[in-house]
This record gives sequence, structure tokens and C-alpha cells, in this order.
Amino acid sequence: IRPPSMMAFWSRFFISGLCLIGQQVSSPAGPARGNLLNLMVDPLSSVSEFWSTFFPSHEGPVAQWIEHRPPEPGVARSNRARVIDLRRGRCSRRFFWGLMTQDPTNPPEQIPLVPADTWVIGDVHGCHDTLMELLRQIDDRQPNAHLTFIGDLVGKGPDSLGVIRFMLENNQRVSVTLGNHDLHLLACRKGKSTPRPSDRTEALLELPQGHPWEAWLSQQPFALDLQAEQQDLDPWRLIHAGVHPAWSESETRERLAQLHAHSRSNSWDWYKDDQSRAWQTASVLTRIRCLNLGTSAPHGEYTGPPENAPEDLAPWYTLLKPENHQRTYLFGHWARLGWHRHTNALCLDSGCVYGGKLTAFQPISGETIRQENCESPTE
Repeated sequence: IRPPSMMAFWSRFFISGLCLIGQQVSSPAGPARGNLLNLMVDPLSSVSEFWSTFFPSHEGPVAQWIEHRPPEPGVARSNRARVIDLRRGRCSRRFFWGLMTQDPTNPPEQIPLVPADTWVIGDVHGCHDTLMELLRQIDDRQPNAHLTFIGDLVGKGPDSLGVIRFMLENNQRVSVTLGNHDLHLLACRKGKSTPRPSDRTEALLELPQGHPWEAWLSQQPFALDLQAEQQDLDPWRLIHAGVHPAWSESETRERLAQLHAHSRSNSWDWYKDDQSRAWQTASVLTRIRCLNLGTSAPHGEYTGPPENAPEDLAPWYTLLKPENHQRTYLFGHWARLGWHRHTNALCLDSGCVYGGKLTAFQPISGETIRQENCESPTE
């Protein structure tokens, strides 16, 4: 269902608002002060009273928008009955306003599909030798299997060039989602960031401009969906770090479309620009670990295990609401979380680059392969 246009929405809203006031003033009992005050202070609360009359085909969606709307500035918390408590798995994000201000030039993203029999591999981080050992075990079980990488192909490990070379040579059998270290490498290539000694990506950055790795990496998506074998199976979504629990499926797709338009362009002024919506989206998808329970702001700086997190932080996957996220997420990025199953999320980052293991997972069969680190651990 498509929402009505902004002009149609606000024109019918104010007309119906006047009707509500007229009804109250002309009522034999006189104006209901509480209803009038509520209309003036918190006008969106009156939408549901007339929505089925003016927009009968949108009665369901607007109820969801109102439920997630932002609190109006200056309104006492007692008037914010629908502000959602993150501790109960509900989110106070400005969801309604975000939907009403979505960029109409960005149609919903068609998220690429990967085969159902693919093997999903956690954060490689330049650990080429470990990856080769893991692939030998996969090939023993399923020769020439399709491989999907959850992001952070490069960075920290000793042979990011070798990992990227493997991707280019096996392009027909691999799929990739971008991680924060992959983005950082591209930003360094484009002059928008500075390489760090711990990146260990000099071999890639020293290659001449126009080398295929840059074009290939910049075209990779930020999300992939697993092609379901049966329609009634819950879908799997592959993403590097996570999603914001308040994002609906439509908002997630719209944000992905906008982000891909930026990441695949020659201009990277959006990168690490906190005012850029594209960067805000990229930061969530590639960096999030927790959400602040008081503000619902994404938080990626905390890197420790969830049980040691500050009290005002909660892992993003514990706050997902079924009505917004009817799927299971496969993600990486959180090495200290490690291999971890939750109700509708599974972390594959088992800390290979820190001396741990590199994990491969087959979503349909549930089979898991773990390969010990074959490189020197990185501190």
C-alpha cells in the first residue's frame, strides 16, 4: 500500500481537524476541553479518528506510523503514551516522520538474492591462508559451492590483497556484503580517509588507479537475501553489522537504494558526514552493535561482550519487533560476541583475525565449519 502524498495528507488532516473542532464546539455538552487540548498539543493522535473516513485503504499503515511517531517538542512525557520503551523491545525512533520524509527519488531497493545452498562466511579480515583452508573443507562437502561473505574482507590481517584477488578470480561463485573495513579501504582509495598502520592494506592501495578491485568492491551491496526454497520458510537476510530495530522493511529498502546510489558514485563527500542520511544508514548497517535505551541512537563504539555492556545499552538484535522484522539476520562485525544465536539473529564473527576461528554456515542444513586461524594473531 502506498502512502498518500504529503499535500493530500496535510490538506485532509487540517480539514478533518476543523471538523473535529466544529463537532466539539457545537456539541450540546459544549467543547470537550481534553480533546481540543490533545488536538492542539499532539495533533497526530487525532489522525486515527478520521483516517478510515478520508483514507479507508490506509487505515492499517497509518496506525503503525502513529505508533512510531516522534514525541512533539515540549510535550510532557505523560502525553507521550505511544513513546516506545526499548527495554520492552519497542523503539522510540522517529519512525513516522522518517516515513513521511522519505526521498521519492529513491524507489524501494530490490535486494540481491543468493542461492539457498550458499555457504555464509564470517569476517575474513585479510586472513587469506585461513580462508583457503576453510574453502578446502567446504569443497570436500560441496564442490564448487557458492560462497557468501558477510563483510570486512580486508583490514588487520596479513594478506588483504590475496583475499581480494580470490574474489576477483572467483567472481561467479561469490557474493559479498560490504563491511566497515571495506568502506574504509574504498574511502582511502578515493582520498576521503587516511590509512592506518593497523589496516595492513598498503598492497591494495599501491596498485595503479583503475585496477579492477576498486570498481568491483564499490559495486557490492550492503545487504543480501537468501533465496528461499519454500515460500513458507522464514527468509534470511545477510548484513555486516545489523539494522536499526525501528526501520520497517520499506524504510530499509529505501535507505539501501539511497546508500547504493552514493557508494557506487564517484563522489564520496557523504562518507563520515554525520549530516548525510547515506552515512547514517551506512553507519548502522556496518557498525552498529548496540542501541542506547534512552535515545534509541545506534551505538557502535562498545566492542565488548553484551553481558558487560553499560546498562543504557542493549544489543540491536534483542530489540527487533516481529511486525518490522519477519526474518532472521545473519551478521558479523562483533568479534567479542562471537558465534551467537538469538531468536531471529545469528552472529558469524568468531574473531579469526584476533587468533580465533573463521566460520562458515549453511543456513538451510544448519551445518557449520570452523577453521582455526592460520595467520599470526593481531593484537
